Amino acid sequence: MINEDYKKAIWNLVDTGRGITDPRNTLDIITTVATCALLNQERFTHIKNMGANAIIPALNEVILELRKKYKTAFEHCTEINILPESVITRIVYSIASFEDLSAFAPAIRELLIDHAGKHGQFGSTAYMEKLITKLVGDASQKTLLDAACGLARTSSLIKTKQTFLQELFLESASLSNRLLLLEGKNLEIFTGNSLSEFKFEGKKFDLVVMEPPLAQKFESNFRTELEHSPFIITEQGKSIPTSAGDAIWMQFALHQLNETGKAYLVLPQGCLFRGGYDAAVREHLLNHELVDYIVALPSGVLNGTGIEPVLLVLDKAKVKGSPIRFIDIRDIGHKNKFHIELSKSDLEEISGLVNGDIADESKAKNVTIREIRQTESDNTGNNLNISKYVYVDEVIEIPNMAEQLKMLAQYQQYFEQTQQELLTLLNQ
Repeated sequence: MINEDYKKAIWNLVDTGRGITDPRNTLDIITTVATCALLNQERFTHIKNMGANAIIPALNEVILELRKKYKTAFEHCTEINILPESVITRIVYSIASFEDLSAFAPAIRELLIDHAGKHGQFGSTAYMEKLITKLVGDASQKTLLDAACGLARTSSLIKTKQTFLQELFLESASLSNRLLLLEGKNLEIFTGNSLSEFKFEGKKFDLVVMEPPLAQKFESNFRTELEHSPFIITEQGKSIPTSAGDAIWMQFALHQLNETGKAYLVLPQGCLFRGGYDAAVREHLLNHELVDYIVALPSGVLNGTGIEPVLLVLDKAKVKGSPIRFIDIRDIGHKNKFHIELSKSDLEEISGLVNGDIADESKAKNVTIREIRQTESDNTGNNLNISKYVYVDEVIEIPNMAEQLKMLAQYQQYFEQTQQELLTLLNQ
């Protein structure tokens, strides 16, 4: 739950840095100061009573000390010196006035949505947080991997036995680590490109939960490198096209699962029906019966894009011969100006549609592999587009002929009457 008082206070602090630096840098610095206040309360108690000239040097000393213990969190944080003494002093005084510093983290995450940075490192939306945590359910005895964690907004909310996080961008990993520390979650975030520098090689996971970059494109040299990666399920050494990003992440996630693992992947719709490389990956998923269910999501549930994504759920332990469930939840939820909100009853409805407790073929349908294959005359169908299987039949209402003729006669009578009135006026 986001504390609106904290959000308003942070926004006011961001305003003090406008015209000096990017709002995201100010938010980063606010996070740093709040984390220092939490992790070294004794020192911060002294700093908050200092004069403006002494505050920045004193904070830098604390940051250097904390960097030794929390390297990822503080090594790539924004330098506080980029803001003038007056602004840093105001940030310190404001943070000192709040008792619950853990409430800063969700408020900062929310404000960061509007300032995602040059690389587009958007955090998850509240919609995706609620949806995925509801569908994953109890994971207290499971291990979880998020190899494109960004600000780890969703994956950090799922209570697990152990959570493994990796992020490409150093600045995002640093900020995310500080936000997690504010929330009392001591989760280490490893940095590097998960597709080529995976930090947990050899481990297998119960859950993979990811919102990878949508429709990611790869340069030629990187594609050549990926061709021989251990997670590639298409023919080894076969050329990978530029636009294979979604299919690559699907293969990567599948490879990281243990024998009973499940993957929850937020992807663009195109990966469900595109031909070429995407189709080859779908062939493997269908032949090995690895698709549990697919959910069509509405526009406005991802930051930075208006596309309608899908949630693809893969299951290594799926019962052979069981159908794939296709679910359309695009009309569930309350739309406001900027976001779509899910209420408790909305989440229960979605859960019911997914697990089959709610039978509504206009929103959810089970389809067997055979039925999917038979969508093509040669039994090679592999189109997994949800709209191909879940749709509402349009009811065309045929008008009653007698009523229509009666209405026509009335209009004809009215026309003749007005014509007569017009001629009378013209002859006067």
